[in-house]
Amino acid sequence: MLLGVVLLYCGFRLCENALAIRSDQNWSRANLATEQKPPFTAAKGINVYGKPVSVDIFSKDHPLGVFLLRGRQLEQDLTFWRSVSDLVVKKGLTLVAYCDGLSCSDGVRKLASPPPFEVIEYGEAVSSQALLNDDREGNCLKLVDSKKRPKKVGWRSAESTPVKVAMELNAHDK
Repeated sequence: MLLGVVLLYCGFRLCENALAIRSDQNWSRANLATEQKPPFTAAKGINVYGKPVSVDIFSKDHPLGVFLLRGRQLEQDLTFWRSVSDLVVKKGLTLVAYCDGLSCSDGVRKLASPPPFEVIEYGEAVSSQALLNDDREGNCLKLVDSKKRPKKVGWRSAESTPVKVAMELNAHDK
């Protein structure tokens, strides 16, 4: 009988400790998801044609602009970014797009002429999530230094034009 009570008490304590650990883990996950957004680090993945893409070298002289293409408005997004590309490509800026799903990647594959920038279908998880987070806020990203957070450039608003976005992407950052 005494052994049963001791085992019951130990079992209760173990269960209580396990719940406390689980609660801490859930809080950590929730905190990371809401407060600490992961940073975009490099454009890596598989493009819409099944080829590997890795653009992880960028600098002040050769910055990197990354943005999300949404399948439900693919034609509008491509028109916008083709115009931006015409304005920035001569300045040494590399543009890389990410697709938000299969409707986007299928749409890009069906184009008569491919876009003048890489389009990643399957990207590295942390950078892809970072870009999704920023796109929800209407931003694309400009990377000039791997040790600094990317610069957010708004583009999904009524006031944004390809010329304005190209000017911000071309601007020399300190």
